[in-house]
Amino acid sequence: MRHLRFLALAAPVVILPLVACEDDGGGSSGVFEVPETGTFEAGPVPEAGPPSEAAPDVVVPSGVTVTVLDGTTPKADVRVLFHDTTGAITGDQKTNATGRVVAATAPAMVTVLTLAPAQFGTGPSPVTYVGVADGDNLVVKLPRFENEVPAEGSYTVSLAAPFDGAIGYYVNAGTCGASVGDPAQPTVVPLYPYCVGATNAVLVSAEGEVNTLAFAFAKNVAKPVGATNVNVGPLTFAARGTATITATNLPANTSRSTSFNALANGVAFSTGSGIGLLNESGVAYPHAIGFADAIQTSVAAAEFSEGPGGSTRVIVRREATPAGANPTFAYDLATLLPALTGVTVSQATPSRPDVTWTSASALTGADAGAIELSWSLGGQGAASARWTFIVPPGTTTIKVPAVPADAPDFVPSEAQVRFFGFVESTLLPNYAAVKALPIDPVSGGPIRELADMPLPANGTVRLTTWGGNRG
Repeated sequence: MRHLRFLALAAPVVILPLVACEDDGGGSSGVFEVPETGTFEAGPVPEAGPPSEAAPDVVVPSGVTVTVLDGTTPKADVRVLFHDTTGAITGDQKTNATGRVVAATAPAMVTVLTLAPAQFGTGPSPVTYVGVADGDNLVVKLPRFENEVPAEGSYTVSLAAPFDGAIGYYVNAGTCGASVGDPAQPTVVPLYPYCVGATNAVLVSAEGEVNTLAFAFAKNVAKPVGATNVNVGPLTFAARGTATITATNLPANTSRSTSFNALANGVAFSTGSGIGLLNESGVAYPHAIGFADAIQTSVAAAEFSEGPGGSTRVIVRREATPAGANPTFAYDLATLLPALTGVTVSQATPSRPDVTWTSASALTGADAGAIELSWSLGGQGAASARWTFIVPPGTTTIKVPAVPADAPDFVPSEAQVRFFGFVESTLLPNYAAVKALPIDPVSGGPIRELADMPLPANGTVRLTTWGGNRG
């Protein structure tokens, strides 16, 4: 039986690890976090007039704050380096008990020397921000290994009746899930902190031979208090609708993929497999009528490549749930960001390689870019390392900054490009907004992650990416 998949947990359909987004459109549990800076819109322009002593002083941002979190817990004693524009070290501090380092004046670059949890198979995982400015709040957020966290209560889901023709059933509660053994008997879904919120949606699919036949659901179900159980149901099935994704101006020599997700109580639910071809009548997905608070779809075009790399361009769009049982979501792929065409690594200075990349045309509309380098630490069974860089739009080359002599594992010897990409979003109007997003040094966010997250509001995300050596 096919298990439902969540956008928050895995990349949709057949795409590179970061594929699944579109138009312009937050942190834990795979949610795209908008920085806590209020709206991105500028305030009103004051009218001209004589100065007033009562008028408030204009506060000019100063300094930079770096915060390191282990999940949601502040992480102390993480080394933070400040650099000048050449990458030379101008400061070397460790995070305090609140997980923070504060610089009174913004350096040109900041590097956080994080170590990934051992369960992720990665060792040193530094993060460097290029183009740091006064007022920046930079957050590096280490992931927590899910199996370390015990279940916190459960939902017991019951069905009013089976659905005719169904050969299997699956229940999702938030991003937790379970197969239904006997639809006549209640199904217990263990709930973990990383997959449920204060209130949650529960979606049950009735599966046929080829695809989903019907859905039953409940929304705004309270999270159990402590290790208790909450009964949900009996839920009644209703026949599915069909949502179709279409596109025009498909680029030549590309493979295309799509995703369709129903957003409910802050979680993206994949409601089934898409059937059809994007360049013909469109790709049809099962649609749970009346379930979604909003719909998030995506279209991706990946260029055929014989090598380890390759260009993938994605548009992700979140919008209000259309009326009717059979909505259509149309895309114009002429609005894709320019393709990335190649990347080179020069290790003329072995400890500080230079990375240069090219694109089919200027990425003038992008908000930011991200580059990931990876290398082996050597030795049998040794872990690998990876380095994530967040760079301003328009950047075409970087030089790895210096690291202290007493941190040799952070030197990227024989580094390869694992991934690089650029993003443009209606929810992230500038580079400062991207720098304010929490970065997971293991997954290489935020740009890679934006393709796999529920957007917090209606809008669009456009990505152009290049996948290199994906270790």
